[in-house]
Amino acid sequence: EKLPGAAKYPMDSSYDEFKQQVNDHTHIWHKMQYELKCCGVYDLSDYFRTGTTQVGVPWSCCSIPSEPEQSACKSFYQRGCMHVLSDTIRERLFYVSIVLICAAIIQSMGLFCIIQLTILLHDEQKKDTDTTDLPSTSRGERRHRRNKELLPLAQTSKVPDNQKY
Repeated sequence: EKLPGAAKYPMDSSYDEFKQQVNDHTHIWHKMQYELKCCGVYDLSDYFRTGTTQVGVPWSCCSIPSEPEQSACKSFYQRGCMHVLSDTIRERLFYVSIVLICAAIIQSMGLFCIIQLTILLHDEQKKDTDTTDLPSTSRGERRHRRNKELLPLAQTSKVPDNQKY
């Protein structure tokens, strides 16, 4: 459950910077930990690693946060922000892929309809050119036949005979 190295390095370096300025209550890490309900990069123990100088766990890691000036917190978020971010990205990518698949299906259906309409009109045009050689077929009769073929069946059954072309 790790993000690729391209995301891991900026997050680690940003966190190292945050640990030096943990009392700055406007830092982006406070906002991220508070809104994503996470603590540290990997988990709460990031604030207790050896070799680091810090003041303790910040208020933004409190699951029931009090004021930033108060240090009393009884419950902390346990998941690290790296895991929460990767889950959030994965979830949003899933939704984006569903939308893209639906768009591709709609475009494919549109393309299919265009091809079918082109074939239908091409066949109709071919019929018109074939019937122009016949002297008994008038232009009005060809138009009537074409309109009758192109109208959907549901509409032709509802149109009274005196209103047909």
